[in-house]
Amino acid sequence: MLTACNPHSRPLPAHDNQRRHQALQAAVRAHGIATLPALGQPDQPGWEAEPGLLLMDTTRDMVQMLAARFEQNAVVWVSAGSEVRLVATAA
Repeated sequence: MLTACNPHSRPLPAHDNQRRHQALQAAVRAHGIATLPALGQPDQPGWEAEPGLLLMDTTRDMVQMLAARFEQNAVVWVSAGSEVRLVATAA
């Protein structure tokens, strides 16, 4: 799952996060990547759920590139036959 909200874990107003989410959707479409909507649920109090995307049939490198572009610290990654992992974004 990839989100564009709250870059580098800095909370933003809802309208800024919505604008960033729309930019993420446009970037993913430009790369021709199929998606499903997702919602990242916080594990800490004080954080709102973050809209995001499940990116289908793409590479880990592509997901990490997009995560870096949208200033995310990490992404949730899973591929067929493997465990779900939290993968740090290359800076």
